[in-house]
Amino acid sequence: MASSFIYRPHIHNIDNVSTPDVLLDNLSILKGKETAVAPIDRLTTNIEIQVVGNNTLPDAAFVLIGASAGTLLSVASNHGNPDEAINRLTCVKPISREAWRLSDITERIPNLVLRSFAISAKGEELIQEGKIGEVFGTIMNDIPVGNIQMLTGLNLNEEFQCKNFRMEIEDPSLSRKLTLKYWVQEI
Repeated sequence: MASSFIYRPHIHNIDNVSTPDVLLDNLSILKGKETAVAPIDRLTTNIEIQVVGNNTLPDAAFVLIGASAGTLLSVASNHGNPDEAINRLTCVKPISREAWRLSDITERIPNLVLRSFAISAKGEELIQEGKIGEVFGTIMNDIPVGNIQMLTGLNLNEEFQCKNFRMEIEDPSLSRKLTLKYWVQEI
């Protein structure tokens, strides 16, 4: 089991993009008032994940990452079996390599929109959506360096039959998005 995860995000500022190495040691998953820890080796930036069985589902997550230059914001999926505890340890957690600095968007956080889509031959179908302020409340605090928090809790429309997904966080005031696409292979 790995004791750390090296996260290499492309941090999009208004004027430029930087790609630092961020060493992460602690992963926690929050859903409402529930909190659970998960091993850091559950994180992945791979675009394909393998799962056992056909009963796993995506779960869009708003992610806060403790970096030395300040907290980052990204998007991920707490993929797993819906009957498991909130940390869903049977599956890895895909995380986007795109991020924003929390300090750059603090005043706009409540209006950010978190969505997930199921992708099939017919196109994309919206399966989760919510404004971050309505689902998670106010998020203003930095988190400790080396920590990552995944915040989940959007309702999920489970009426889909595909294994390809896209998550996004949209900043409607600046017309920009952070995205994550991944594919699920059942083994």
